[in-house]
Parts: sequence; structure tokens; C-alpha cells
Amino acid sequence: MLDVTRLRVLREVARHGSRPAPRRPSFTISAVSQQIAVLEREAGAQLLVRHARGARLTEAGRVLVRHAEVVLAELRAAETSLAAVAHGTGGRLRLGSFTTANATLMPRAVSAFQQRVPEVEVDLTEIDRDEAMAAVAVYELDLALVYEFPVVPLQVPANVELSPLLVDPSTSRFRSITGSRTANGSV
Repeated sequence: MLDVTRLRVLREVARHGSRPAPRRPSFTISAVSQQIAVLEREAGAQLLVRHARGARLTEAGRVLVRHAEVVLAELRAAETSLAAVAHGTGGRLRLGSFTTANATLMPRAVSAFQQRVPEVEVDLTEIDRDEAMAAVAVYELDLALVYEFPVVPLQVPANVELSPLLVDPSTSRFRSITGSRTANGSV
């Protein structure tokens, strides 16, 4: 497999020649040469033709630089997307709710959320309360709106946190449930 650091070095050589780029003074000419030699072994092709005043790319080198540009751009995009998720301004929010709430409460809640955070994609799923609890517990849903009847209490998994939203004085209580997670996704 091709190494991303060495692909960056090859791209810099393509941009600036075999001398270290001004942005990367930590790479000496010798280090650049060693990185390119290892990359050539990984690629199974000669990537540079060396001459007295530096080096120029071979056809294989030009092809690999084009792919390196795409790979490095995708890595930058992935880093940007991950940062947005970490800050709550990107990614996807997976919601689950029962039929009645999906017809009344959830459309308004989703609309209000999307007005505040339009960059976050929202998936709303119709799901039974017990299935919703299980889905939150195993991280298939991020949030669920469920109900509880006094005669049929909810079974709450250890890694699920309940937050009461409203109480129906006649029969049931509505609750929101969320999985308790740390930043690295562990329970």
C-alpha cells in the first residue's frame, strides 16, 4: 500500500523540484530522496529521473501525482467533515419515533433543528419504543422519542440516558432517549 506521507513528498517534489519545499523545512534533500526511493519500491515503478540539477517526473510519477492530489484532497475533506461532526455542525442525526409522534411532533422538531443547523443531515425513522431503546443502545439511532405507560414501564439499557419531555396526565409520559457516548464513541 502506498504511504500518504510519501505521496505528499512526491507531490511537493512535483511542485518544487527535489529541494525541500519552503513549508516543509524538516525534510532534507537526503530525506526527500529516501522517501521517494521507498515510494518507488511501493509503487513498483521509477517515479523520478534524477539529473545534475534535480529530478523530473516520469510518466508513472505524473500519474501517481495526479492520484496523490485526489487522495490528499479527500483526506483534507475527511478531516474537515470530522471536525464538523465533532463540533455538532455536520454529519447525520439519526432519529427514531413512534407513529403518532412522527405525524405531529417530530416534523416540527426536525424542521426547527434543520433551520438552526442546516449542515446536519436528519434521518427520521418510524420505530416501536422497545426497538427504539435497543437501537439507541447499540448506536443505530442517536436519539429517539418514546412513550411509557404506567403499567408497562420502559426497560432502559445501562448506556441509555432518559430525558423527560412532557407528561400526559391521562395515560402516558413521553420521553426522549439518547445513547450516552464519549467523544471516541465508547460507552
